[in-house]
Amino acid sequence: MRTLLLVAAAALVALQPPPSTMTTSYETVTLAPGVTAFLSPPGLGAWVTGNSLVVVGDSAALVVDPGHFPPLTRKMIADVRRLTNRPVRWVVDTHWHPDHWMGNAEYADAFPGVRFVSAPATRDSIRSRGPGFVKGHQDSTAVYKGYEAMLARDVSPFRPDRAIASGERYALGLAVADGRAAFPGWQTARVVAPDVTVADSLAIHLGGRDVQVRFLGRANTAGDVVVWIPDASLLATGDLVVAPIPYAYGSYIGEWIDVLGRLHAFGARTLVPGHGPVQRDLAYLDRVRDALVVLRDRAADAARRGLTPDSARATTAFDDLERRFEGDDPTLRGLLWVHFIAPGFPRAYEEARTAGR
Repeated sequence: MRTLLLVAAAALVALQPPPSTMTTSYETVTLAPGVTAFLSPPGLGAWVTGNSLVVVGDSAALVVDPGHFPPLTRKMIADVRRLTNRPVRWVVDTHWHPDHWMGNAEYADAFPGVRFVSAPATRDSIRSRGPGFVKGHQDSTAVYKGYEAMLARDVSPFRPDRAIASGERYALGLAVADGRAAFPGWQTARVVAPDVTVADSLAIHLGGRDVQVRFLGRANTAGDVVVWIPDASLLATGDLVVAPIPYAYGSYIGEWIDVLGRLHAFGARTLVPGHGPVQRDLAYLDRVRDALVVLRDRAADAARRGLTPDSARATTAFDDLERRFEGDDPTLRGLLWVHFIAPGFPRAYEEARTAGR
């Protein structure tokens, strides 16, 4: 019995979230000559920052997704200056989620004249919703106190009929730690919206290197763009691809499936996802696409049977998907439901219902 108690206690300690590193650190990885990624820690909590990419040509540099935390973005800018003496002339915001554009202001201050690029829908969302995001990030209740209250309860904040899952508890602990760490740096945040929009494709010439910014259709959001670097066979995908758990908040499930098919056709040897490790093949992209197909097909079946969205989501099994993404990792348990199934299934259901009219 004593041994069992010690094992249980050790497991509980192992699931305690570590001190926040999300707001202070990233891994620097050289992917090709003149192409460097700043990879954020695993994004399991509420407060995350997207991976950032720096592409250097003979005359200028381009940055993909400048990050979420102003002090961390300033650290990235210092690293960019160590990597190259070329000025950053372009910053690409892959979509409207604030963890991918709130660093714009830091680049605007550091590199006068820099241009900010996005899809039109992303620019519109940042202009209309950005001030609210900044205000919310400056509210301690929204940033961490609310998560402390959730953590104090033993029920799932996402499925009230169930006990809190180990992954949910771990993610809430991260939200508290990361929120407390990020809060001071957000007090001076401000909105800088894109000033160049891409309806289809934009070629950017950096001197001896061309970069393509492409809008392939609505998918994870209404305005996702990807960045293609032909000479490196590298795609930066934004949140079209996120590992280890994909996000499906406000997404266009059917169109996302099609867009991932178009991404596959690039034949990239390297993918830099919006969050998570660099992918050296297309296997994980295909896994996300397969999961979206499952979501679409099961939602369509529920709509055909006349179930309500809530009853359909509650009675549809997703154990197979959860095993495929969460595996046996207790820090991930329950998180596919939180980030993908719970937000994505109602969207897929509504798409199926609308198509069946």
